[in-house]
Amino acid sequence: MIERIQVSEMVSLAKITDGENISYRLLHGDRVEEDPYPQVGWGITLFEELSKIREVCKMNNYVGNQCWQAIGLKSVRFGIVIDQKMENSWLMLYISWNNGTTHTWEKAANLGFEDPKRLQ
Repeated sequence: MIERIQVSEMVSLAKITDGENISYRLLHGDRVEEDPYPQVGWGITLFEELSKIREVCKMNNYVGNQCWQAIGLKSVRFGIVIDQKMENSWLMLYISWNNGTTHTWEKAANLGFEDPKRLQ
């Protein structure tokens, strides 16, 4: 059985079910692509496109969480996450720092979400 799945504006997949086996192939109109790793545009493979989609689906919602970031060797600043987005495979968080006068986009990997006092 073949089922059409619209993954993005540019990409449609065929979900091919054969008993217990499931595979995915790129669709060109109604024609199923035979190559399991085809190019979907400008050097991006289907595998890379699906990886990006999976990242967005797994993305935790950090909006409203308190966070902290070490600055240099002796300083820590505290803030609240007010927005988030994916950028070049990085989860970026828009942080309102300290008293709300400073706002910056930061990689989630560079932030802490545990209370620093508990880490001592």
